Amino acid sequence: MRVITSIPKRKRRSFPGTEVRKSFISSLKRITIPPKIYCSKDRKNVKKGRWRIREEELSMDMKSVEAKWQQKWEKEKLYTFNKKNIDKKFYCLEMFSYPSASKLHLGHWYNYGLTDSFARYKKMKGYEVFEPMGFDAFGLPAENYAIKTGVHPEDSTLQNIATMEKQLKNMGAMFDWSAEIKTCMPDYYKWTQWLFLKLYENGLAYRKEAPVNWCPSCNTVLAWGVRVQELRMKRRKECPHEL
Repeated sequence: MRVITSIPKRKRRSFPGTEVRKSFISSLKRITIPPKIYCSKDRKNVKKGRWRIREEELSMDMKSVEAKWQQKWEKEKLYTFNKKNIDKKFYCLEMFSYPSASKLHLGHWYNYGLTDSFARYKKMKGYEVFEPMGFDAFGLPAENYAIKTGVHPEDSTLQNIATMEKQLKNMGAMFDWSAEIKTCMPDYYKWTQWLFLKLYENGLAYRKEAPVNWCPSCNTVLAWGVRVQELRMKRRKECPHEL
């Protein structure tokens, strides 16, 4: 093993970000260089203060590292919303996942990655961030999935939620799991039923005829974006949005 205890200084003009680079370099008090990483030419560059490290030589067991810190965060309840600290609060609400499939897909990462990054930015700015997570688990998609798999909707939904909870936790996002919502549970949908009745009693919920995007395969109405996708994929034999 070769150890560098000091880094040669070179005179250069001051550019934006120079101070950041200087602080980073000053923090590198000792750099351990494994043998066989550098060729003879690279060793000369190291002596001159210029070096490059091959990416394949610095592999890290990310799974073990992530698991270690995620367990620590969960133990310390790092992302649990403190209701007493509301002077400077921020509410970050993302879409809830649909447990009408066995696992999450890459689209969930695209969605949650952006919003969680913004929530972390707010937290670093001193905000008390509330970022709940839940599952939109009550409706026809769950029934269609149960029909396809031959499993009772309750069993398949709760099993899929358990799988997705594990996947979401592995993301390392700032979700406050103490405020988790499952829309298929009576303690949640009793309030949606109560709200609908209030709307109906006041004439705000009614039935009328209107043109819709109907899917004969799913036996339900589709959003326009899904309808466009269906038209683009009309050559496929199966329904493009079939679960």
